[in-house]
Amino acid sequence: MKKFLTVLFLCGLILITQNAIAATSFVLFSDDFNSENGGMTYGNYKDFQNWDVVSGAVDLLGPEWQGYYNNPMPAWVGSFVDLDGTTGAGAGKLVSKEEFRLLPGTIELQFDIHGSLCPYSDRTDELNELLIVSLGDIFTETFTIPQDYSFTTITRYIDLQRRTDGRLIFDQTSGNDNMGPLLDNIKLTRNVGNNPVPEPMTMLLFGPALLGLFGLKRRRG
Repeated sequence: MKKFLTVLFLCGLILITQNAIAATSFVLFSDDFNSENGGMTYGNYKDFQNWDVVSGAVDLLGPEWQGYYNNPMPAWVGSFVDLDGTTGAGAGKLVSKEEFRLLPGTIELQFDIHGSLCPYSDRTDELNELLIVSLGDIFTETFTIPQDYSFTTITRYIDLQRRTDGRLIFDQTSGNDNMGPLLDNIKLTRNVGNNPVPEPMTMLLFGPALLGLFGLKRRRG
C-alpha cells in the first residue's frame, strides 16, 4: 500500500510540474498569411481570414515576389502583405477581426516588417514609410520603415496589470503609391510565468496520496 501511495504521490508531483510549465505561455493569435488565397498574389485583397481592411487598400503578395527588384529576402517563405495597395485608395489599415480578451501578465507582440519593394527611390514617402502598431489601449508605437529595411522580427513586451479587451491594428499612415512596408508572421502571446498552484484535477489525484502517506506516518508513530 505504501509503495502504491508513493507512486501516486510522485505522479501527482510530475503533473503539478507539467501544469506549471504548460501555464507559462499561451499563444493568443498567430498569422503568417500563407493560407490566404491559396498562396497566390492578389491586388487590393480584402478577404482576409483574420483581418478587416478598414481604410485604404493592401495587397497580398505570394512566393513569386521573393527577390523582386533584386531585393533578396532569404529569411522569408510564403505570402505576406503590402500595406499600400494597388488601387490608389491610399495606404491600408488592418484591424484584427478578433477582439482579444487580455488578462494580466506579460503580453508579447511579434511581427516581421520589410521596407517597400518599389524601385522608385525618388519618392520620399517610399524611402521612410510610417507604420502605427497598436493593441487596444495598452500599446501604441510608430515605426519608421526605410525602403532598404530587410525583413526583421520586431518584438515588444507589454506588462499588463489589468484585464482589457482590444484589437490589434497595423496602420500605414504615409504613402499612396501602390507600394508600402511589408508585413508578415504576426504573433501575440501571453506569458504568465511559472504557476505554483496546481489545477483542481491535479489536486484530486495528488491529495489522496498526501493524506495516505500522512496516515501511514501517524500509524507508525
